[in-house]
Amino acid sequence: MDAIEGSTAPASAPGTTPETITVFTNGSPVALTPGRWYLAVTNADPAVAVTYSIRATGILAAMSFALGNAAAVSNYVYQSSSTNRGVDYYLFRVSSNAYQATFETFSTGDVDLYVRKGLPCPIPTSLTMPAPRQQSGDERIDIRTNTSPSSQPGDWYIAVYQS
Repeated sequence: MDAIEGSTAPASAPGTTPETITVFTNGSPVALTPGRWYLAVTNADPAVAVTYSIRATGILAAMSFALGNAAAVSNYVYQSSSTNRGVDYYLFRVSSNAYQATFETFSTGDVDLYVRKGLPCPIPTSLTMPAPRQQSGDERIDIRTNTSPSSQPGDWYIAVYQS
């Protein structure tokens, strides 16, 4: 299957590799606009049956909460929510003179923490940084100037998933 975004070429993940199409309000060659959007799934090899799943997610400005430096935020992740499906998103702006960014959860339950520089928002199956501890309890991700990815200045998105 191939993912085609507007008039762009097929995605570079042929075969059974998961594919993502991300459209932003200031995107190019196609910008996100209000209204109905259509998605087509095509099979590159009609001789082979393909099973697939599609998930579409709209990220509203109200879904992500901007975090302040060293300011704690208390929140709950509800699996039954019709808007977030068991995930809360946050935004943290790393300043140009930062040498480290630390993302932490202090949880009474089982949550998973993921971070990613820039959009799209982090999800467990994309190129994001998961917290090394994948079990119940607190989670922490440290990003430093001498690590990969480094603590580059700009917008970092945080996702807290209910496990």
